[in-house]
Amino acid sequence: MTPTDNPGHIYWRRIAEGERSSLSVLGSFVKAGSRVLDLGVGSGTMGQHLQQTLGCHVDGVTINPDEVKVARSVYQRIELLDLEQPGWESRFEPMGYDAIVCADVLEHLAAPERVLAACRRLLRPDGALLVSIPNAAYAGLIADLMRGNFKYGNEGLMDRTHLRFFTRRSFVELVVAHGWSAETVEAIDQPLHETEFTMAFDALPPAVGNYLLAQPDANAYQLVFVLRPSVLAATSGTSPVSSDVVAASFVTQLFIGFAEGFSADRKITRLGKIGVERQVVTFQIPAALGPWPALRLDPADRPGFFWLHRLTLRDHSSGAVWEWIASEAGARQLAGCARHQLDVGAFDPVGQRVPLLLLGDDPYFELPIDRDSAARCAGQECTLELECGWPMSADYQAAASRFVALELQARGQAERIAALELELAAANRFSAVAVPATPGNESVSAPTRGWKRFLAWGAPPPAAPTPISNASPQTAPDIARFDPVVEIVVPIYGNLELVQRCLASVQSSTTAGIHHLTLINDASSDPEVRIWLHDFAARNPAATVIENARNLGFVQTVNLGMRLAGRRDVVLLNSDTEVANDWLERLRAAAQARDRVGTVTPFSNNATICSYPVFCVDNPLPDGESTASMDRICSAVNRGQAVEVPTAVGFCMYIRRACLDQVGDFDAASFGQGYGEENDFCLRATAAGWRHLHALDVFVYHEGGASFKEHRFALQARALETIRRLHPEYEDLVRAYVQRDPARPFREAIDAARSVRQVPV
Repeated sequence: MTPTDNPGHIYWRRIAEGERSSLSVLGSFVKAGSRVLDLGVGSGTMGQHLQQTLGCHVDGVTINPDEVKVARSVYQRIELLDLEQPGWESRFEPMGYDAIVCADVLEHLAAPERVLAACRRLLRPDGALLVSIPNAAYAGLIADLMRGNFKYGNEGLMDRTHLRFFTRRSFVELVVAHGWSAETVEAIDQPLHETEFTMAFDALPPAVGNYLLAQPDANAYQLVFVLRPSVLAATSGTSPVSSDVVAASFVTQLFIGFAEGFSADRKITRLGKIGVERQVVTFQIPAALGPWPALRLDPADRPGFFWLHRLTLRDHSSGAVWEWIASEAGARQLAGCARHQLDVGAFDPVGQRVPLLLLGDDPYFELPIDRDSAARCAGQECTLELECGWPMSADYQAAASRFVALELQARGQAERIAALELELAAANRFSAVAVPATPGNESVSAPTRGWKRFLAWGAPPPAAPTPISNASPQTAPDIARFDPVVEIVVPIYGNLELVQRCLASVQSSTTAGIHHLTLINDASSDPEVRIWLHDFAARNPAATVIENARNLGFVQTVNLGMRLAGRRDVVLLNSDTEVANDWLERLRAAAQARDRVGTVTPFSNNATICSYPVFCVDNPLPDGESTASMDRICSAVNRGQAVEVPTAVGFCMYIRRACLDQVGDFDAASFGQGYGEENDFCLRATAAGWRHLHALDVFVYHEGGASFKEHRFALQARALETIRRLHPEYEDLVRAYVQRDPARPFREAIDAARSVRQVPV
């Protein structure tokens, strides 16, 4: 940078009490009474702060004569120098400083490594170089670039005098290569709406936006480094990349009414998170603003689609005074409210939400709070809870709606073709479908007799329990639209011995060509896991290994695997399971038995409502049995049989692709590391018309709890509370199923077969 580059621009900065900025963080690393050299003094804020609060001796350097005039009084000595010119450091005492501060300076230099070398000569042996740089990996900058924008300004990340652009990794690589080690790295986060990136981040497709926000340092506007000279750069460690996942935000405001209406001085502003599909934003209404006759909500500061789930007004004791819940009646109620730049859509029963179409920069509506409820909050502190989504781009939502309409049209055409094909098959006498009997089946116990063959459209014998047979043909639309290969997704975190057992059982049992394996290593702490998995994939062409750069947790990892499966059905298989024989073929047969089968779960020793030998208990393997022998018995005595269950069990869960398409991912926001996510998914699927089956002819061993160890019970308790909140009917459904216990005759059939087999000859 030369003196002619923007010579008259002064960088005015401030250090406010209680505010976290790059200057305040840099200053926190300076010890009281230190000798400090400030490179790039700006308006003198840093020098003044260090002198007044820490009693430091501070010298300064700047290239701008105007900055010398402004800042001269707060430095013991200030020099007008060009840091790009060799030898500038000779104007100062060698090894004379405890700290050197480079606050947003190095990015202005064509060769910052020269300044790094000069600073080594000026620092005392135990001194520190304190640097802040703009972060080129900031999500707002990347998102703007993706839209074709690369617009320079006078300050900020796109300052027109910037010559170099750094990320955390690239800057650490630079300093390490020139004799420094990064002792500390701190991120200075900045919400998008407070920066120069005023574009609507959510104009990007949600999947793209979520991916950007999940990257390390996505919300870090600046990065602060504490650097120490290292004897050998090659031996210096690099700072680990932050694993924090951050989110861009949107502004939502609550206006507190008074006799004359609403005004800007009676509003409460809160931030919501973009990309979080269901979140609660809380407004604390102080007593000083009451009594009030009405409340007005400005959901967001931009156009888009905004999902509204619930509004709750609570008094000072947190008791619910008034509540609006998404429903058909609730949608009509909102449509009748006073509103501006906002339309109310139809209630979505699957998502239990009402869409609001925000049509401008100032959309709002008055809350339909009755006078009695408002009066109860008069003169006291109260709280409004807004349970909502986030303002998705209207353009993207409109495109998505059009895509869904086209997909439904195509599906209707495929169904009409299928109906014609079935009529043709019936005319040619091909409607009878036989389920072949397994050798030796004829001698097994009562629940299986008489169920070997029947017509595709025939009803099962009335005397038996109510199993769902696999004799109904698969519909032509499924055959046409989906990949016949089944994707087995195995999320992995440690426990290499169990992983090896699981994958060995899959490879030795499943018919080649029917499946593909996606193995996702969720940043296992044991490096042997990664090494072994890649060796396994190299030896098995039907396996793909995905390495998460950071630990996403069980639910997000599963969601990733299901998305990567493309148009395939998916089996979610825990890494602490063991399978045997032709288990996958039988699970798939059950899934394809009838229309609207969403999920299938096999028998297991450890699977709550699908457990054997004792129902709803974690069992060991029965004495004398192996996974393979148990599976053979189940297949022999219960071939083709299944009963309907209220929910799948996630240890081994077959999911139809059509069900995934309609219901969507597991809810990672609500269920975090795991437990409960499959129950929530199944209940959402049930609301959309899908059924869940317990396949009675498949047995899969499940170790149980291996992934979560001591955290298991806490996770289960937390998950149950979330399920109760989202699905109040869940426990009643499970209780009713347990009381009926429709799988009992089939467990008894297995008992009988094992008993006969174990009688000595």
